[in-house]
Amino acid sequence: MNGFNIEKILPDSETMLAMLSHDLKTPINASIMAISLLNDKKRSPLNTYQKEILDNVMDSMKYSKVLIEDILDRYKFKNDIYKLNKTYIDFVDFVNSIINDVRYIFAEKSQKITVISDIENINVLIDTLEISRVIHNLISNSSKYAPPKSNIVIRIFENKRNVFFSIENQGNCKLSPFQMFEKKVSTYNNSKTISVGLGLYIVKRIINAHGGDVFAEVNNTIRVTFNLPK
Repeated sequence: MNGFNIEKILPDSETMLAMLSHDLKTPINASIMAISLLNDKKRSPLNTYQKEILDNVMDSMKYSKVLIEDILDRYKFKNDIYKLNKTYIDFVDFVNSIINDVRYIFAEKSQKITVISDIENINVLIDTLEISRVIHNLISNSSKYAPPKSNIVIRIFENKRNVFFSIENQGNCKLSPFQMFEKKVSTYNNSKTISVGLGLYIVKRIINAHGGDVFAEVNNTIRVTFNLPK
């Protein structure tokens, strides 16, 4: 059944549910990691660092709540309609704030993340929640498929028309760069388990809705890049 179109297996309501569940993985995983770190010192009074962890847990859970409400209100899979709520925002600061929110997901595998940018104060007109979903997705995927103690590199750059975001990690990918952005359904022998691969498919839809494009490069590393109009 590998390669089956998800729309032939799942009705629209289940497609939305699968999409929603996928998007909730990153903030929830970040919360779990944060709580685990806190539990290591559960017999001690909370210090400044522990209070910061709790604050980030709350932020992640609030983000999950916003995702649920927003997706149910705005996504119309059946009619293929996006409703974007765009606002101008400093893109570099925006990316750094997201990295700060999810930094705990790198703790389990002792990974590092490096941001390289030679631009400052670049404002873009975006739906911040939707582009946040994109970046959360890409960071989560990079951490998942990169080996322990490796470095994940994010680059932010620009040309005359667009601002670019790329994320690169070590690791192997069995899919071609084109297949990475398709809907995928995988089943396991002697099992009713179905794995729905919607992550990069969602990323592509969101970026295209903003008038941008997204592409992947697979070699000894995996790099995914998207651009947004200035």
